[in-house]
Amino acid sequence: MSTDVSAPVLTYMKSQFLPLGFQVLEESEKGFAVRIFNQQSGITILEARRDSSPYQMSQGEAQVWVTGIKREIDNQFDIRRKNSLAKV
Repeated sequence: MSTDVSAPVLTYMKSQFLPLGFQVLEESEKGFAVRIFNQQSGITILEARRDSSPYQMSQGEAQVWVTGIKREIDNQFDIRRKNSLAKV
């Protein structure tokens, strides 16, 4: 597993998820996979894969992808919150 970020668009993505951790699990010309995690506990929040080269992505494509990932993370936390309230 690599935590290095070599494609500029991945550096941008890493900055967009702070204070969460961002780890590149796989990076190639054919695609990439990342892990978003809680830096304090190390618990994985989400793993995501994209089947296109990070070297070929535009800034706009990266922004759209990041927005989608953030929305998915927000949905996960909304579901957890609703489930915990339902137990009370």
